[in-house]
Amino acid sequence: MDRSEAAHPCWADIDLEALERNYLNVQRRLKPGTHIMPSIKADAYGHGVAAVAERLFAKGAYALATGDIDEAIALRRAGLTGKIVMFGGPLPEGLGELLKHDLIPTLYDREGAEAFSRAATKPTPCYIKVDCGLGRLGVRADEAADFIASVARLPHVVIEGVYTHVPFATRASAEWSRRGIRSFEAVIAALAKRGIRPAITQARASSGVLMDLEDSSNTVCVGHILYGLSSMAPGEADMTGFEPILKAVRGKLVHIGRHPAGRDLAIGGLYGLNAAR
Repeated sequence: MDRSEAAHPCWADIDLEALERNYLNVQRRLKPGTHIMPSIKADAYGHGVAAVAERLFAKGAYALATGDIDEAIALRRAGLTGKIVMFGGPLPEGLGELLKHDLIPTLYDREGAEAFSRAATKPTPCYIKVDCGLGRLGVRADEAADFIASVARLPHVVIEGVYTHVPFATRASAEWSRRGIRSFEAVIAALAKRGIRPAITQARASSGVLMDLEDSSNTVCVGHILYGLSSMAPGEADMTGFEPILKAVRGKLVHIGRHPAGRDLAIGGLYGLNAAR
């Protein structure tokens, strides 16, 4: 028994071949040339980020996305050199640490953009998140074109990508997501009129791919479906072609207790036995 087994007598069987099949199933649902940016947040949804990340890069993922800087740095230390985009909003004082490890930040306000410009010592990529209705992190859609144009003028700033997030869990709520996608596309069109054409534009996530929502962006960011999980409520999506990559959770039996009849067990003696076990 090695140290890992001694500390953790339970483990999960993860099928990386199933991960590859799910990736290819996503690819088949997309227009040719569409990039896939897998979400590997939260330890790849609990499936083990290091092995998952390595396999997804090997399959051709354009970039990986996570919200945990420690997770991203661990991938760098493990030798992965592909693009890693950071979800969420880093504090301005933390941007230097991201750049030190060649991690691509998400910007959404002027303070963060100016801090990024100061931290960068050469043309450096970033992503900008647009809020198209979710109400979370992101520059508001009606302010996005002006904001992005102003950020593009800052020294060393290269806006590689612009993205949004409009998730939904039911077929009935898909229309809300469609409106968000249209709002995002209006932002991208307004940027094009100003001569700003980010290399990456992304609006659809797992639910949008499952429901085949119309989208003119050139990238999707998928998480759940890569791991064989539905991003929608039960019965709301056809998961044909996707399979769980978690195949089993196993453990080693460490103890069998035998107790005489009538002994009160458990905390406070709340459980009484009627027969010897």
